This record gives sequence, structure tokens and C-alpha cells, in this order.
Amino acid sequence: MKNLLGLIKKSAKELPKNEIEYILTALLNKKRYELYLTEIEIPDAIEQEFNRILQQRKKGVPIQYLLKTANFLDFELYVDERVFIPRPETEELVIKTISRLSSPNLILEIGTGSGAIAIALANAFPLTKIIATDIDQDALSVAKINIEKYKLSDRISLIKTNCLNLPEALLEAIDCLISNPPYIDSKTIPWLDKQVKDYEPRLSLDGGKDGFALIQVILHQGKKFLKPSGLIALEIDPSQKDLILAQVPWASFESDLSGKTRFCFIKYNQL
Repeated sequence: MKNLLGLIKKSAKELPKNEIEYILTALLNKKRYELYLTEIEIPDAIEQEFNRILQQRKKGVPIQYLLKTANFLDFELYVDERVFIPRPETEELVIKTISRLSSPNLILEIGTGSGAIAIALANAFPLTKIIATDIDQDALSVAKINIEKYKLSDRISLIKTNCLNLPEALLEAIDCLISNPPYIDSKTIPWLDKQVKDYEPRLSLDGGKDGFALIQVILHQGKKFLKPSGLIALEIDPSQKDLILAQVPWASFESDLSGKTRFCFIKYNQL
């Protein structure tokens, strides 16, 4: 058995201290401050797992995949290499979308991944039904784990489909269509951070030419499937603002916390 404080000190030469603390709080099921309250001896099995994670993290494997968990707003979600890791910007998208909705009956999410957006919206609107779609069955399997964890299977329906094959029963039935689509230009993928391009699903990143392929489909489909007063809420790349305005001149945009144009909101009854 090894002393915890000694392990933290030794490991700080290899990883940032905040990452070391994050790993240890997960492995030991303790709060961060508890790591320093008393002398803690670490069982050999925990030390071995910590060292395994440490070595993988040094190679660039995202810490969320190593711990099989990611935080999103007030939720702790299961994640692995089958899904994109939820980001703070998407938390902002959800918060801004919630502020624009009033007791929606039906929300459609395109590209649910881990289920983060659908779960957060279901929590915000306890009477709302949500249809969460993805073209990747592996991603839907992860979303199912998280939806069942929060006991939301009765209100969130998972459907394997692409945006062009949505059920006709949804025509003019949706109060809100929300998506964090793949919006990175294909040609820029090789220049992404190593832990993104080498480990996160390309399907969740690659938005085709200008990163606009799926967004363009959503703009077209949204008009057909939204109620007259319905809302489209998207996370985008700042470079896509003008592309959207060329098709939807009345679209509105908001910036993320870093000041970049990141969110697009469209209501077709503003015509």
C-alpha cells in the first residue's frame, strides 16, 4: 500500500495536479478536499489502476474515456470511445435553449451521442417527450445506459435514423429541434488536438465541406417537422454564421463564454 499524498506528489511530475486529483477522486470515491484531510493508504489494486490510467493519459487518451465518465451540467454520464465527450459549450446550448422554451410537448434531438442534451432537457421539462436520434447504433447504446440511469426511458425515445429519414408522423409536430452536429470542416480534422482527432469518433466531428453538411440538412428538415412556432437550436462553428444567414436571413446567433459565435436559433414563424 502507498501513501496517497506521496503518490500525488510523485505523479505531479507526469500530469497536471488537477488531473491527478480528478483521477484519484474517481478511483477512491472521495471529494477533492478529502484527499488532503487525513493520511490515506491506497490499496495495491487502486494504485495499479491509477498507474494504468496515468500511462494511458500520457499518451493522450482523454481522461473521460479512461474513467468512463463525463460531467454535463448536474449529470454524471457514462462515456466511452463510442461517443463524443460532452463539452461546456453544449451545456451553454442547453441552458440558452431552455430559456427560449415554455412547456414544450415534443423535442427532437439530432445526433444524441451520449444522450447528454436529451437528459438535461427531460430534467428541465418534466412533462416533455423527447425523441433522440443518431445514425450510430453504438452511440445509441451508450445513450441508453445514461437514460436508464436517470430513469427517463418513459420520456426519451431512441431512434436509429438519419435526418433525411425522420418518421412522417413528426411532420409539423416538433416544438424544438436541437442538435450539436458534427461541424468541423473535413480538411481541418488532421490539425485538431491529438486527443480529439485520435480518440473521439470521427463521425461526431466531421461535418463535411465547411463543416456544413448536416447543418444544411437540419435547416431544410426543420422547416417541415417543426410546429409553426417551433424552434431550431444549434451549436455551430463561428465560420458557419454567414452560410446559415444565406439560407435563413432571420436566424439569430449568440456567443459562447469565450466570445465566439457558437449558437444559432431559428423560428420560422419570424418570416
